[in-house]
Amino acid sequence: MKTKRNIIVKILAASAFICGICAATQNFSAAKETAKSLKEDEILILKSDLAAAKKHGGALQEVNLEERELTKNALKLPFEIYELRLSEDQNTLFGLGDDKGGIVLIDVTEPRALRLAGIFSFPQHEFDPAYIDIAQSKDGKSLFVADPNFGIYKLDLSDRRDIKILARLEARFVNKIELSSDGHTLFAKDFFSTLTAYDVKDDKFTACLFYRPFQSR
Repeated sequence: MKTKRNIIVKILAASAFICGICAATQNFSAAKETAKSLKEDEILILKSDLAAAKKHGGALQEVNLEERELTKNALKLPFEIYELRLSEDQNTLFGLGDDKGGIVLIDVTEPRALRLAGIFSFPQHEFDPAYIDIAQSKDGKSLFVADPNFGIYKLDLSDRRDIKILARLEARFVNKIELSSDGHTLFAKDFFSTLTAYDVKDDKFTACLFYRPFQSR
């Protein structure tokens, strides 16, 4: 009986050993297939990383991603940005946050030397943050900003280090705006599917058109 049990134990041990070999073979095959799928530039990067690891005692060193990005001319932004818009003259990039953060203006005239040109922060914040929208005049001198919480602002961009509010309309819930090509009319849409057009040529907001889409009863 004891002899029979020993034989069974040996058979089970041999089976486990064979399964281990099979698993190792499969892993090796998978690794081989992965290596085949690597592109040439990825293999070169892998080789350079391994060479660096060998030079430092065989252990891969932890890479500081922030430092690596900064060496490639990365610009650290002051707050979270959800959308980027290029200015009319292609020299400024507007980074749109929410009304808790604001708008950043980035000078992109020299892409190898990105520079923070200005920041506009909303004068008050007391509600849950809301996404904003912008529309720039063709001459680049003014910027309209729609804030669902506080209304529509017209900003003076003549001095980007000191952005001033030229006019403000208390129109809540406006989330999309578009400026006409002549810069005289601003179209504003709110959360309730209401589109309003404003005459803005004199730094004022005068409603000149009202349209609400037909809704069937």
